[in-house]
Amino acid sequence: MAPETKILVVFYSLYGNTAKLARAIGTGVTEVPGCTAILRRVPETMPQETLKQLEQSAAYQKAREEMKDIPIATLDDLEDVDGIIFGSPSHFGNAAAQLKQLQASLLMLFSPHKDPPCKADTQKSDQSYGAQAYSHRPGASRETRRLPPA
Repeated sequence: MAPETKILVVFYSLYGNTAKLARAIGTGVTEVPGCTAILRRVPETMPQETLKQLEQSAAYQKAREEMKDIPIATLDDLEDVDGIIFGSPSHFGNAAAQLKQLQASLLMLFSPHKDPPCKADTQKSDQSYGAQAYSHRPGASRETRRLPPA
């Protein structure tokens, strides 16, 4: 029997819209025989003052409640998978800063200059990557640039 293919779906979602897309993508992954989806959300990095204001919003509270079952992504999650799908809202043509921060930390995982090399350097050089973007404005995600992984 062939080993199971693990696909990590990691996303940032403030009001839950990107989370809904990530869940749908995860469902699609699991419909492929031999594939498993692992959902993870990106940690929030906004200043505490901003978060306190957001917590007064019913939409924000609803989104937090709907996502509470999805664990926060760690670098360990990124090492033992066969593919990664990143999800983010589109902010001025770019991914959310929270997701970009996680992606920047990937540089240390996959850096050819890392000593000693991590498991990903030696065993997962053939990992696949994907991206999804969400915007509430029609066509707004069109300006999003897809950057290949470093």
